Amino acid sequence: MRTARLTDRGGGRARAVFVALLVASLALHFAVRPLWVSWPIAPDLLIVGLLLAARSLPAGYAAGLGFALGLLEDSVSVTRFGAVALVLTLAGYVGSRSRDFFLGDEPLFVAAYLFAGKWAADLALSALIGGMSWMGSLVLSPASGVLTAVTGAGLVALVRWPR
Repeated sequence: MRTARLTDRGGGRARAVFVALLVASLALHFAVRPLWVSWPIAPDLLIVGLLLAARSLPAGYAAGLGFALGLLEDSVSVTRFGAVALVLTLAGYVGSRSRDFFLGDEPLFVAAYLFAGKWAADLALSALIGGMSWMGSLVLSPASGVLTAVTGAGLVALVRWPR
């Protein structure tokens, strides 16, 4: 049985809009990242693009996409090279496999999915490199996850809007 995906509605036009929004979110992540580095909470457009794409890709391709995006992110930060690549590889794989357990693309589900993915990625990154206090893991990381979830749900609403 084939699961419903974000790109199934509307044929080729919806798929093109979805891919364009994912590419735009990834490009926007790297364009505005220097502005968000000093903020304690910020949306993570990289995880939004990865997790939304992972819902439509096979597990191996999603993990490969996570690895490639992780290498791009790691190339910007020289202090922890490889850690983000590992975390995003796992996030892409788990995100792709999640469609076997959770169906649908309603905005509330997508927001919860992105929140959980962002928080889990932050906790995994903290476990790998250390440095996140209880304040960061229990307050700042979930707040950043909420901001990421709202941003991702907005992207999904834009894709689904012209029905």
